[in-house]
Amino acid sequence: MIPWRIRTVRGPRCPLTARRRVIGSRDRRSRLAWSASSRASRSLARRDRACSSSRAGLGRSRSRRGAALVEGRSRVTRVELQHGGFLLFHDPFLSPDEASAAFAALLVEVPLRQETIRLFGKSILQPRLSAWHGDPGASYTYSGLSLLPHPWTPALSVLRARVEEAAACTFNSVLVNHYRGGDDSMGKHSDDEPELGQDPVIASLSLGARRRFVLEPKKGGEKVTLELGEGNLLIMAGTTQHHYRHGVPKQAGRGARMNLTFRRICGVTRP
Repeated sequence: MIPWRIRTVRGPRCPLTARRRVIGSRDRRSRLAWSASSRASRSLARRDRACSSSRAGLGRSRSRRGAALVEGRSRVTRVELQHGGFLLFHDPFLSPDEASAAFAALLVEVPLRQETIRLFGKSILQPRLSAWHGDPGASYTYSGLSLLPHPWTPALSVLRARVEEAAACTFNSVLVNHYRGGDDSMGKHSDDEPELGQDPVIASLSLGARRRFVLEPKKGGEKVTLELGEGNLLIMAGTTQHHYRHGVPKQAGRGARMNLTFRRICGVTRP
């Protein structure tokens, strides 16, 4: 029995066209009740279309400038990057109570473990716990680690439906990362593996402690630093994975955090 459910309460929608470098203002318009069998979830499951930036409705109307816009329940800030990459930052996406309930449910449902990866010819333990979940056949390989998907848990299924609506595309997999404290981290990298396809959309949902998230251009230029707090959703789209690396550095004294990065593995038929 899921102790929490999501039901979307719709508000007015608007084009995601804002350009802004400062991230983090809050707007408590989020009104979510939890319902795993929402109409939005069923319609998204039926359409199951390919999830690239050009087809996901994320690149519309870039010419308009202005402050962050309110899309439905959350404040959405658009950040333009180099060479056609861009970010969409939803703050808040889940309320603190909803994010806390999701965190607790995932700690019970998800088989988190510390994996061994290969970096620069050496085997090392990842400085965090992780788990890979997805549709049957949605396998994923990175840093010498090959992952077969665990089934979707009740909590992950509910969160997937909500994130799919915000991203305007479907996802068939999610990487769950659990940072046990400030000493856990993630090195800078790009999510550009072949199985993710051209210009992948990566939707990153944060739960728990606030942590710094850094994006840096591969060939020099302005870094972008975001403070990702509980219940925030960050969508990386366009050519971001081709031209940028991102990571989560160590931060002393920070508490536990969980991050869910929803992805689409190419060539997998959704059940």
